[in-house]
Amino acid sequence: MLDINNYNYNGKNLKSPLTYNKLKGIMFFLPISYSRASDIISGLEVVPIRILPQKALLGLTVFDFIDSPVGPYRELALTIPVALNNLYKPNIIPLLFPKALSKHFALYTIMLGMNTLHGQKHASEIFGYPVYKNLLDIDFNFDGGVVSVKIKDNGSDVLIFKINVNKNFKEHERVYQTIFRVGEDTRLVDLSASTVESATYMDRLNNLQLGKSSIANKINNLEPSMFSLQTSFYKNAIETLTNSENI
Repeated sequence: MLDINNYNYNGKNLKSPLTYNKLKGIMFFLPISYSRASDIISGLEVVPIRILPQKALLGLTVFDFIDSPVGPYRELALTIPVALNNLYKPNIIPLLFPKALSKHFALYTIMLGMNTLHGQKHASEIFGYPVYKNLLDIDFNFDGGVVSVKIKDNGSDVLIFKINVNKNFKEHERVYQTIFRVGEDTRLVDLSASTVESATYMDRLNNLQLGKSSIANKINNLEPSMFSLQTSFYKNAIETLTNSENI
């Protein structure tokens, strides 16, 4: 078992729980190959959420952490929604799971990529998250109802997109779980968030371009459809991560 529980930031010893006091972000849920998703999580006692006979989902999220315990940083997250209990195999579920169902569903974390060393190291050393080896160049802008993102890895394009977001913002309280592998272990982290967000559905992502970097190849290998079942934009959010534990 790996020793995961703390990180020293500027002389301060950080440990769970951690609260991120201000962030923005955008999340897409793209249909992907169910068999490719199953290959990624093989060996775990979870199953991908099936939205069609041969389709699972990929969560593709870009965060702008403006006020965090390790200073400002940005993050790319790749996740697969999964059922933790085989009794629950619905075709349609809330994509950010309500509190009553959160114990049955989770987001399996494939990878987190950050643009700062502190962002990268605190995620791996406190919680054990799988982080990408390189620091990414992440450009995130929100202006006039348009979110534009450009991500590069050592000069190679990862993804580029520009999208109009719904301006009908509402406040929400979110509770959900992430799971991931740490060596031979499987770990679970609880997340809660207070958000000001908007959502749109069935968006064709005509402006989303994947590059030729290793991360882009990882996404392409899942055979994504270029439309989003649900697109959520977080205009402002506070997030807390707790309970990093083996399951």
